[in-house]
Amino acid sequence: MQQLSQTTSLADLPLITLTADLTRAANQIPGLAVFPYLAMIAASEDGTLPQPDMAELIQIMQLAAGVSWVPHILIVDCGAIELGEPVAASRPPVRALVQYLQTAGFRSAVSHSWEKVQHALQHQSVDLLLFCVTPVTSAAIVTQMVHSLQQLANYPPVVVWNYHSQTVTSASEASEWNRVATRILPPSLSILELLVQINQTLAESRQHLGATQR
Repeated sequence: MQQLSQTTSLADLPLITLTADLTRAANQIPGLAVFPYLAMIAASEDGTLPQPDMAELIQIMQLAAGVSWVPHILIVDCGAIELGEPVAASRPPVRALVQYLQTAGFRSAVSHSWEKVQHALQHQSVDLLLFCVTPVTSAAIVTQMVHSLQQLANYPPVVVWNYHSQTVTSASEASEWNRVATRILPPSLSILELLVQINQTLAESRQHLGATQR
């Protein structure tokens, strides 16, 4: 990687990485534009390297070449909304997620205010709404957010991630989220696996949008 970064003609090119080790090494070198193939990285965690899905790989190549749209993900830190905390107080899993999203080539923003989330959905381009839920997220807050989303004519795909690995989303809370959620993810999911789910959700959304526009 060091030799690559020292070769001007190569260092200026986007770099697509297929393993976690390559991604970590590339991200440690300033100036390299790294685009990890997340689905393959997750599948290769057991030490094997599977064959890449050509459709997915082409999408990553398009993104790396700058000929594809860059998805905007709005992250809702539900625990912070409940406690009225500022964005700077985001918990470590949420901060780590933002860094991973940036590394993966996404645009993202964290919101601790439901009013600001509603404003963004109405006035900005949001491609996916990611709710990060915690044990302190009350049923009343969940109901309020779900009801507000249902009042919108259109809202983006919704992914719900419980980032407390020891806490299972209750049946009543899951039932409430199911009114708007595209995916409710298990608490055992790692951030890398979460990114794979985000990619799949965005791909399905794009396919659905393309089909409705034909």
